[in-house]
Amino acid sequence: MLADIVKLKFLIGEKSVISWKMILTVILLLTLQVIASFFTDYKVYNIAILEDEISELEYEFSRERFKLQTLKLESRILKEVTDIKQSEEPPKEIIVKIKK
Repeated sequence: MLADIVKLKFLIGEKSVISWKMILTVILLLTLQVIASFFTDYKVYNIAILEDEISELEYEFSRERFKLQTLKLESRILKEVTDIKQSEEPPKEIIVKIKK
């Protein structure tokens, strides 16, 4: 039995068709496993790139939001515009009535 395997008689004997089918099936399965592994690695790499991009965009968003809040401050606006003075009286409610 071992001598037959060493001489590869199972590949050229009477039942060699079954052996070849088995070998080709194993090769096909191994190839599919390598391809699946490659695509998985590729997707993981792309996900890492996208996560880095997301963190950069989140940082930029928070930085711009902070800038906007500082620009909206009433005291800052009053400093930049010299013609406007802060009101002494609190704002009053304005009611607008539309005639139909």
